[in-house]
This record gives sequence, C-alpha cells and structure tokens, in this order.
Amino acid sequence: MLLGRNAQLFRDTYKNRAHYDFTPTGKSFQCTAETEAKNSQTSFRKPGIFSKNSAIVILNESFPSMTLGSPIMRNFFLRISSCTACCIFLLALSLNIQAELYEVRGYILGDVSDEDSVDEYLSHALIPALKRHGIGPIGAFTNASNDETGVKTIFVIIPHNDPLAMLQNREVIQSDQQYQGDAAAFFGRSNRDKSYQRISSELLVAMQCWPKVKVPPGVTTNKNRVYELRTYESAHEKLGQLKVDMFNNGEVPIFLDCGITPIFIGQAVIGPYTPNLTYLTMYPSEESRLQAWKSFREHPAWKVLSKVEKYKGTVSKIQKYVLVPKAYSEM
Repeated sequence: MLLGRNAQLFRDTYKNRAHYDFTPTGKSFQCTAETEAKNSQTSFRKPGIFSKNSAIVILNESFPSMTLGSPIMRNFFLRISSCTACCIFLLALSLNIQAELYEVRGYILGDVSDEDSVDEYLSHALIPALKRHGIGPIGAFTNASNDETGVKTIFVIIPHNDPLAMLQNREVIQSDQQYQGDAAAFFGRSNRDKSYQRISSELLVAMQCWPKVKVPPGVTTNKNRVYELRTYESAHEKLGQLKVDMFNNGEVPIFLDCGITPIFIGQAVIGPYTPNLTYLTMYPSEESRLQAWKSFREHPAWKVLSKVEKYKGTVSKIQKYVLVPKAYSEM
C-alpha cells in the first residue's frame, strides 16, 4: 500500500516516529504526517492527498535543512524518482501504453532575455544530446513577424515513443557528460543574468487521428514554410473529450483536403490549459496558410461536421501562435 510505504520512508529516512491523521475529503482522504527528527529540534508537517482507489499523487515536500549530496537526501530522491516512474507507468495504463507523447516546452523570453543564449543551448547542447540518444525529430520555433500573441517564445517539441521512454530519456540526458559540458555556460548564468523568464511546459498524448509525429520529406529545405501551434481549450473534461472525438471522427481529413498539414496532434495530460488539445500544422508559405484556412471554413464537410449537435460549444478558447522554424529545427 502506498501509504504504508510512505510512512516507512519517513521511519527509514529520519529514524523517527510518524503520526497520521485522516480526514475524508470527498473521494479522497486528507493525510497529514507530523514528524520529529531524532535528536533534532526540527519538526515539520507533510500534507498530501491519497485516493481511495490507490491513485498516486506527487506531493509538495518540506524538509529539515540538509545538503542535497547527503546520503539521506540521495536516498529520498531515489525513492521519489521511483514513485514518479510508477506514476508515469500508471498513466500509460490508463491511456494507451503504445501512444507517443509530446513535450511542448515554451522558453518565454522577456525584455531582458538573451535569445541568442537559448539558441546556442538548444542547437549545441540539448538537441545534439537528444539526437545522440535516438530522440527526435525535434522541432524548434519562434514567433513569426505577424504573430499576434505578444509573447516572445521559443517552442521546442520533443516526441517520446511512450511514457516509460520519456522517463528514461530524461535520465540519460542528465547523465550525458558531453551534454553537461556543452550546456555548462548556459547553466552557469546567475539569477540576474538569466537567458529567459520561465519555461511553460505541456505534456500531450497522441490522438487516434494522428498517432505519430510526421514531418513531410524535404520540408526543412523550404525556407518560406510557416507553422501554427493551436490549443483548443474546453470548459470541462466532457466537452474536451467531445472535441477530441470530433478530431478523431472527421476533422483531420478535412485539414488534409484543404492543405493543412499536421505535424502532431495531442490531448493534454498535464499543462496550464487543461482540458485541451494542442496541435502543430505546417504550410509551404504564409499565403498558403491563409488560403488553407479559408478553404477549411468553406469546406462542405466542415459545414456538416460543425453542425453536429454534440460538437457544438466544445471549445471555450483558442490560442494560436503563428511560428517560423529556427535554423536548427528538425521539423
């Protein structure tokens, strides 16, 4: 039982006594562990939610003062990593364990950010490391001149074969000594000399209508190509699932018929806008992008599909970035 293992973790790590109080909160139990470390004046409380059906939740931790390199902390973080792996494995079971996953990282740039530094890190450290370990193709994009979001961002798209591969990929990259050396200057910058404001992250699972990332042959030789990264938000999970159903049952063939070429299409598992789906599409030029969406709106099949009663009102907000590729993009 996860709770029992968690209690044992405290006992093993701190050689102490742990007392648990439980208060039902709807479908979950609120659990608070109050622990006093042996021979220490430090005490703390550990909040968490434990589901009745054994769902696993990652918790915010509060610890006594310790060094990260201490045996206690190494032991603790090893156990946390195992818990994370278990969470991802259970996620895979609840979805489709063979489905691709996509990390969408947005390096948000501010007025004092250093875009050249981010480019240097991505092109000479991160993407080469990913390629060395067979991860790709990697997409890298930034706002086109006519993008209207007003948020300068570098987007990086990282595909993973399945949830377990995603976890393994993160581990091998962090243990890659060449990557650590290539990224040393980037990670050596201080708080007052940072390259970007924050990283916005989203984790997507591939949808049935487009189960694999697809990059058209020779696309990277076209210097005029443009992209759209769209996010369709829904008011709640049921409507979000209906929008996914709409994509899986007719919307994508209309895309293709109108010259809208998907690179990936995914439903959000984790992200700032859930419930939502996010997808990336490619166009040979800006003119072809505008024409493709005009054709889509006028397409007879779209006019029929958009009037299906259950699909009405499934999208509460659309976020659209018009993007151009970075020179080092593989998409």
